This record gives sequence, C-alpha cells and structure tokens, in this order.
Amino acid sequence: MAAVYAWTGSHRGPDGQRVADRWPGLYLCTVQREEGPVFWGFMGRVLLEPFATGVVRPGGRADGPVWASYPDPKGITARRLQNLAGTVRPREDRTVGPDRLRLWVINDTLAIAALQEDLAPAVLTLLQGETAYREALQRRKALLQAGRFPGEAEYLPMLLSAQEQAEPDPAVLSAFLNTFGPSVRE
Repeated sequence: MAAVYAWTGSHRGPDGQRVADRWPGLYLCTVQREEGPVFWGFMGRVLLEPFATGVVRPGGRADGPVWASYPDPKGITARRLQNLAGTVRPREDRTVGPDRLRLWVINDTLAIAALQEDLAPAVLTLLQGETAYREALQRRKALLQAGRFPGEAEYLPMLLSAQEQAEPDPAVLSAFLNTFGPSVRE
C-alpha cells in the first residue's frame, strides 16, 4: 500500500533565503500551458518501498526529480485536490513563458488524512526520477544494515499525479519543481 505523508518544506522569504515552513503539509500544484488543460499534482513524502513489493513500479525516465503517478479512475482524488485549492490562497502564482504555475500549501490534517486514504491502496508508477529513487532505497538499506534507524531516510519527497490526466511536458514540470519545489528539512 502506498504510504503518503505530509512533510516540512520551505519557501523563499522576503530576502530570497529559504525559510522552513512551520507545519507539515502537502504541496498542491498546477501547471497550465496557455489555454490548455490544467495539470494537477501534489508533492509529499512517500514511504520507500522496494520494487519487489509491487507498491512502487519502475518506469519512465531515470533522471530528473522524482515524479510518480497513481490510479484515480473515478476522479475522486482529482476533485479533492481541486476543492482543496479553493480553500486557501495559493502561496505562489506565476507565469513563466506560456505556462501558469501555481502552488498551495495544505496543512489541514483531515484533508491530508483523506488523501492518504485515497492513495493507500494505490500502486505508484515512477514517471521520472528512478535513479534518485533507487539511490534513496540504497541509503535506507545501508542504514538498516548498520543497525541505525533510517528516520527521514525512510521517505522520499516526490511529485504525485493521477494517471488519467495528460502529462505536461517534462521540461515544464522540471522547471516547476526547480522554481517552486520545497526543499525537505532534514
């Protein structure tokens, strides 16, 4: 079962420096190219699972930020994300070239629990970032073999999106993650 958790990220303060967020959250994001469809996704921490368990499947590109898709055939999670976006103001709303990029931070524990429940039975498919995922698995395994508790190494921040929606251009998504991607506080 896919285990998705909130995480403590950071944002750019008025002086341009990274400032840690006060509370864990999920980072809801949208990308829209000109008048095209809106791509919905969110960033969170995912419990690392070896590929042999079948909870996370390899696939897609090896490089780039870690991005996985999940099944949402009835659109329940998609509607939940859209509703959540209407409950708080976006932290960021920018236009970069032909793309509108938006980011919301969701700290509502009930909303986070509902998304966790939605994704608990899901099998995640890596769309990109397989190399980073494998490296994280190796770090976790090395810590466990050394008799150390992995702590945050048990989890990997990643972008998650529904399989049923059209994927944005990977270059656009990478630009989004490089522009807005919260950094994890270790």
